[in-house]
Order: sequence, then structure tokens, then C-alpha cells
Amino acid sequence: MQSGYWVYTPGRKADNFENDLMDGVIGLGMDDIPDLRGLSAEQIAAKMRKCIGGTGSFESIGAYAVKFRDMPIGDIVFVKQGRSKLIGVGRVVGKYRPMPNRKDGFTHTRKVDWLCKHITSRKRFHFGEPAFYAVRKDDVGELLAAAGLTQEEIPEEAFDRQIHAEDAVRSVKCRGGQAQYRAALLRKWHGRCTVTEIAEPELLRASHIKPFNVCKTDERYDVNNGFVLAAHVDAAFDKGLVTFDDCGRIQFSKMLSKETIKKMRLSGLRLPRLNPKQKRYLSWHRENVFAG
Repeated sequence: MQSGYWVYTPGRKADNFENDLMDGVIGLGMDDIPDLRGLSAEQIAAKMRKCIGGTGSFESIGAYAVKFRDMPIGDIVFVKQGRSKLIGVGRVVGKYRPMPNRKDGFTHTRKVDWLCKHITSRKRFHFGEPAFYAVRKDDVGELLAAAGLTQEEIPEEAFDRQIHAEDAVRSVKCRGGQAQYRAALLRKWHGRCTVTEIAEPELLRASHIKPFNVCKTDERYDVNNGFVLAAHVDAAFDKGLVTFDDCGRIQFSKMLSKETIKKMRLSGLRLPRLNPKQKRYLSWHRENVFAG
């Protein structure tokens, strides 16, 4: 079960917090593993044990590394210093991405928008020891208050997420506004998938380029922030396995095998001519969602 709220430590004494603020990310170490994508918690633990040796609790490291990697966009991260001090709050706006050239060595990153920096509250908490872990919902209000935030200032998708991430997405898509948005996109793209020409309504999805839960209010139902996509293309686009360049040409993540690309008939797909707003949204998608 996802909590939607997490506690994160930027180094032993929060030494890397300034780098996180500057880079607009939060990061984990584990330099001996260049990329966490495609690895289970057990595989991460085994690699850590092989590289470091000893009898440490590598299983717990593997578990929180996977949670960090798979944390849903829109979730809230509370940044702690030591075991008692809250120093920052951020909202996750990008998928997991390795940054091998980060100078602080914390190369496994998630992009965040910083909601609060350098919190000065004297409130002391009893944080856990792990570098990354889920927050109990009962503790969220107290943490927000210490940061000078209210529940109303936090996207409800994060506050209410006590269910699996896919269920949260379904609940958003069922809203009336989303139904109207789908209708507007279908009108714009003449009732067909923007890239495959599939026209069966049951197989078509209203696909946001910049995800709904990280959009500004005026972006959520902007028809320039969406395409009509066949279900299989929408799934790959939503998961960052494909994206499109400014010329509309499809781009593939290295996580997508050539065999899968062939079976899904994705090669050669291309968007029609893009306007400046669509290009701006796609640039965001390439930077924050595309797995590369």
C-alpha cells in the first residue's frame, strides 16, 4: 500500500541537501549499482552485499531503494536532518533517473518541486533511522504544520493515497472533468488515435502528456497537454517507455526490447505537426517521465 508521503535523508547529516536544492532532486547513494531500473529488492541487496561485504541489513536497503525508484509522481517527501529535525518538503514531479555525474555521489534521483526550503520550525520529531521510508498518515498533519503548510496546499491525490497507485489514477480519470477532457480530445483528433489511426472508442485513451497530478490548474484540461492514444501506446507513453521528439518522431526507452517494439508495431509512429504548447509539454515529458 502506498502512503503518498515519505521521509528522506540527504546524507548522514543532511550534508547533501544544498546539492538537492540546486539540482531540484532527491537522491540515494549506492554508487556500486549504476542503475536501479529492472532490479528487484532482492537483486539490489545481493549486489550491495557483493560490493560491500559484511553482514549488514542489505535487504532493508534493497526494499527502500525499490520504494524510492517506484514512488508515484505527485507524492510528498519530508526531508529530515538527523532523527528529529524537519528541514524541507518537496513534491515528486519526475520518474526515477540515474545521474552518474552528480558531484555528491547520490546518483539515483527523483526530480522534485521544492514546496519548503530551510524550514526553521523548532518542532522536534522522532524520525526513523532509514534513509527513506513511508510516513504514517496520522503523522502527516503535524509534519505539514511544522513546514507551514496545510492539507489544502497539498494535492489531494497524495493525501488520499492509501490505495495502490493504479487505483489512484483510476479515481482521477473517473472525474467528470476528465470525461469532458476526453470528449474535447476526441473532437480535436477526429475520434482517432493520434499516431495509429485506430478509431474504436473502447481502445482509445485520453492521454495527458504532463500527468494530471503534477499539472498546474490551467494545464489539467488544456487540450494541448494531451493526445488520443490507443491503449497500448498510452500504456507505454504513461510509463515513460516511449516519448516523441519535437518533430513528432517516436523515441524508445532502452528498457523496451526490440522484440516488444516489433510486436506492438510501434516503429515509425509519428505525431502530426506540433504547435509550440505541445512541444513544451513533450519537452517536460522527455525530461521527467521518459525512462531514457
